[in-house]
Amino acid sequence: GIQRRGRSLLIKSVLLATLEIKRDSLMTATMDSEQCWKAMAAADIPSKRSLHDCFTAAIHGKARKGWRGNDSVCRVLDMGCGDGRIALELEEAGAEVGVKLEILGIDCNAEAIQVASKRAEESMLDGGSLASFAVGQVTSLDITGSESPFDVVLCQLVISVVGDRQQRLGLLQACLRHLQPGGVLLLSASGASEHVNAEYKSLYFQDQEITGEARTYLSRAPDGTVLYVTHHFDKEELHALITEAGFENVETKEEEEASSRRPDQKAIFLYTTAARPP
Repeated sequence: GIQRRGRSLLIKSVLLATLEIKRDSLMTATMDSEQCWKAMAAADIPSKRSLHDCFTAAIHGKARKGWRGNDSVCRVLDMGCGDGRIALELEEAGAEVGVKLEILGIDCNAEAIQVASKRAEESMLDGGSLASFAVGQVTSLDITGSESPFDVVLCQLVISVVGDRQQRLGLLQACLRHLQPGGVLLLSASGASEHVNAEYKSLYFQDQEITGEARTYLSRAPDGTVLYVTHHFDKEELHALITEAGFENVETKEEEEASSRRPDQKAIFLYTTAARPP
């Protein structure tokens, strides 16, 4: 009996060790999401169809005081710009109400940047587009030596898919250092959605043993191939991380919308504004 129990404990220990090795190996491969985003076809990069109204209002200078006014250029840094569609639509919408935007889009996907640059070249705006695009890693970006501070940093859903907590914090710190004092962060994130979507609830439970973090799961291709890690925030967690990065005046709107990758399903999205201290 003692020997049988000993063998059983040994087998259990081996199985647990094997599971831990597999978990560590998988997480090493997936938590570095940059490689996935670099390799993804530009047309396959998931994105929202448009900016939230509160973001558009903020960028147009209607929601905040002390900006330089609509008679001058408002400089916007778009972190994780993808193929540039949102940035250029934003520029066009600004032009319609007399707001001139100078947008710099950054993304690690070279093909997406090529698409964005071509779109900017083909812009129908009077005088052409002021937008430009460059390849870069948003979690460690530092172009402060070559670029003036920005009035606005826009970060659409990127924080949910850049990797682990340290990479999320790195993204926020990069956003902060590129803002002028009093500048505005406009950040959207995937929100905790278990109460509106049973599939997300199942994914959270299924993958937590692998990811080691609540509401962090593996986004997979239709054939089951793991693409990257996705984290869904609750509002308090997101606020704490943004504050830790050095921002103030953090405010969030919570919306129930169609999922970015599952448009036939519901999901929660968080739309956050924050400011760099003066």
